[in-house]
Amino acid sequence: MTDRRDARLAAGAGVLFVAVMVLAPIFAPPHPGNDATTAEIARHFAEHRERITAEIYVVALAMAPALVFLVAVWHILREAEGAQAFLSHLALVAGTVTLAVNLSASAFHLLLTVELAEPTSLGTVELLFDLGNTALAFLTVPLMVLVAAVSLSALRTGVLPRWVSAPGFVVAALQLLASPAMFVRDGAFAPNGPVAVAAIVALLVWALALCVAIIRRTRA
Repeated sequence: MTDRRDARLAAGAGVLFVAVMVLAPIFAPPHPGNDATTAEIARHFAEHRERITAEIYVVALAMAPALVFLVAVWHILREAEGAQAFLSHLALVAGTVTLAVNLSASAFHLLLTVELAEPTSLGTVELLFDLGNTALAFLTVPLMVLVAAVSLSALRTGVLPRWVSAPGFVVAALQLLASPAMFVRDGAFAPNGPVAVAAIVALLVWALALCVAIIRRTRA
């Protein structure tokens, strides 16, 4: 990606995605904790249905700049790898899976808010809530592959600075550390626990650093 306008567009898309993911939670209060009863979950989604729907809608729209950013990063890595373009393709596939799983998680929680517009069994509430949280926990696997592939490709080719590629391995390790949220429902490794939060925060900070590196690359 040699065109500066394209690079700025890509970096801008990345910054927009991160900003939306950081600001989206202001639309609705935090979801109930893992120790909440099914009745409490149902009451939460029913009382805040409009705000939760708005949050989900904003997050879904954020997938558009995320796609632009993903393809831009893939293009940069693929050009640097040349004929041996494996890691860049792996990153593209992992990123695509990540976005798809994230949309699936949002769909489950959106369906829950829609279902609660009418009398709904607590069993349905629990199922949809757990499906959404489990899908979010499954994000850790493709995210780990995505960040590791980008970091390793950038490190091998030198297309991006080491202050982006090296910390990426730490971010990937945090995704792996957070992966037990797929089956753990309480404690530090729960879907909304401190490990999962740390993994997401680290990912967003790293994504911002990647945007900065892309911009600085055009000035070299």
